[in-house]
Amino acid sequence: QMRNRDSALRSRERKKTYVKDLEMKSRFLEFECRRLQQALALCCAENHALRVRAFSLEASTARQESAVLRT
Repeated sequence: QMRNRDSALRSRERKKTYVKDLEMKSRFLEFECRRLQQALALCCAENHALRVRAFSLEASTARQESAVLRT
């Protein structure tokens, strides 16, 4: 009976350690998820700004080419 009690105690300790490890991994992954969401938002904003700039440059180039062709 003593061995059974010791085995049960070790089993409960292993379970506590396992649960604490899972909780720690969960907190890390939640933090990493927030960090990646922020990085994605930044990239999306930068991508949008670059697309607007590219569109502006294309329009400017088209106007300049049109002016050159008219002369």
